[in-house]
Amino acid sequence: YARDHELNMWFVLATERPERINEVIKKIETQTGLRVYNMPKQAEYYVGLRFEA
Repeated sequence: YARDHELNMWFVLATERPERINEVIKKIETQTGLRVYNMPKQAEYYVGLRFEA
């Protein structure tokens, strides 16, 4: 999501194994030249959203 702020973009990063998160963040930083801030979720919410195929 883009917004009008110094930190103007955020995204969700998911990996098969939680221990890979930092590895993927470092790869994104290396390939883009930009700093990535790791802000893990503090709570998880379930909204029961379903999509029909």
